[in-house]
Amino acid sequence: MPTLKTSLSKATLSVFVGAFALLTATAAASAQDDEVRITRASPPKMVGLWMVETWARGKVGSHCSAERPFPRASGSGGTLQFLLTRSPGGYRIVLVSDEWEFKPWTRVRVEISAKTVMQFDANAIDNEWLQIEFTTLTGGKLLQRLAGAPMIEVKIGKSVFKLPFDGFSDALSEVNDCYVTLRKPVTNPFAAPTPKTASR
Repeated sequence: MPTLKTSLSKATLSVFVGAFALLTATAAASAQDDEVRITRASPPKMVGLWMVETWARGKVGSHCSAERPFPRASGSGGTLQFLLTRSPGGYRIVLVSDEWEFKPWTRVRVEISAKTVMQFDANAIDNEWLQIEFTTLTGGKLLQRLAGAPMIEVKIGKSVFKLPFDGFSDALSEVNDCYVTLRKPVTNPFAAPTPKTASR
């Protein structure tokens, strides 16, 4: 994936709409000969300051996401982009900042503080991108803890970001509701009913 050139200090939501979708599409393209494009399955929905979106890979539901930039979140005035997704594999948190210069595909220790300090190993997807993966069960418990915090602190190396997390609880609920709807089988109302098997 090419290095992100956009300055996050000037970022808006529109700059990063679909960031994870593009990231996933790039990974899919390298994993198979014919890339299946990931596109929006419905218009973006604002939940407070969070943008929630539904994504599809071809005609199949892919994942749901919520994202928000936090301008001037670090002591040096840097911006952190926080992106949450839920897919069949579980939850993912993607963090982006132009304050970082990581070697791609290395492991990076991340500390997230919300009353208690939680440490995670993240994958550096690009110079400025970090990704943390969770199972549905583990991620659900962690995110519920974050949802109850008015502010969280993200520490990565010497970078410390203080994020006002108001509204995250509503965004998380919206992502979960979106995912439940996304995974429901689509039925054809005009299809002929399945014949009942005669009882013996």
